[in-house]
Amino acid sequence: MLYDAQYLKNLQDFQARGKFIRAQLSRKNLKQISPAGMKRVLERCSPVLREKVRGVDSLSIVLALDELLYGKERFVKRLKEANAILGTTDWILAPLLFFTAPSTFFNPSPEVVAFFEKKFQVPAKRTTYLEWNQKAMGEFRASSLPAYFSTPLELSTVLFTRFSEEYRGKTNPLIDGADGEMIEELLEAIVLLDLFRLQPLEVNWMRELFFSMEAPQKMAFLEALRKQRIHPYIKKCVTQKPIQGVIVDGSNIILAGLLTADPYRLRELMNAMGIFAELLFPVFFVFDANADFIVNKGRDFWEKNFLQNPTVTFQSPADAIILKRAHEKNYRVVSNDRFRDYGPIHVEVLRFQPDKGRLFLSEEG
Repeated sequence: MLYDAQYLKNLQDFQARGKFIRAQLSRKNLKQISPAGMKRVLERCSPVLREKVRGVDSLSIVLALDELLYGKERFVKRLKEANAILGTTDWILAPLLFFTAPSTFFNPSPEVVAFFEKKFQVPAKRTTYLEWNQKAMGEFRASSLPAYFSTPLELSTVLFTRFSEEYRGKTNPLIDGADGEMIEELLEAIVLLDLFRLQPLEVNWMRELFFSMEAPQKMAFLEALRKQRIHPYIKKCVTQKPIQGVIVDGSNIILAGLLTADPYRLRELMNAMGIFAELLFPVFFVFDANADFIVNKGRDFWEKNFLQNPTVTFQSPADAIILKRAHEKNYRVVSNDRFRDYGPIHVEVLRFQPDKGRLFLSEEG
């Protein structure tokens, strides 16, 4: 069984799900997770858990999980408090415990529970999950099983594989269904992204989810992504790790070499960034304070994408704030300005050729 292809696939799936869940529930990410992000985490833990907390507000869920995972009280008390906040029981929260600490907790699946009751006479009825897991762990460690399955995760996986519907030649909703649902939800979120309003918080969880996938999942996702009409830069943001952020000298880009400002050049710039070798993210735009008054061409495009936009700043002199922010944050700058009035600027400047759709590193700067 240890070399069975389906066992290895199931093990990879459990490991990938656990990695994703632990990343999303890290103390740093837990404080800022969105309601949609929390829904995905709970669904990946257990559809039953997700359904049980459907009526609980997001803040209460965050508080409960923060106390459970990072509180300073004894674990039994933390678990009791989390259950009280969420209106759940040990057995409902058990899948979350399994995925967050797979070396300490067994997966509370029917196959695992039945195995311990039959082989070691460890019943699950009329006992809490915590009590059951403690007895099951004791029997596991005292047996010869650790010589073959070093962790509860491995034993849980082999039991799931041995008795699952997929092993009998039928569809396995845990693997295929969950993967398909995860990919579909991720695609739905990507489609809603705004090219000119991309925020790190809304993009980072998507990238983390992508990198938590195993190779088969990534291949399925990339194939599904290929069929969607999604901007190349957005695809790059989700599937690559950024090397640096960038500040765009907006007024310079829409005016350089022209008599009339052309805001569509900024769309061409984003096209070029989509095919640029490295991912530059996040992107911020800085315009001179009078930029809105000089844009006559493409007003609908301009107003939709650059007015009332948190990634856009209007300020004069724009050059000073561009160079200051780029230096402080170690960002690159996109501009065709030479910034000669500022002496050595100590930031990397990328030049943009709109006619060729080409972005390249300036040899000056």
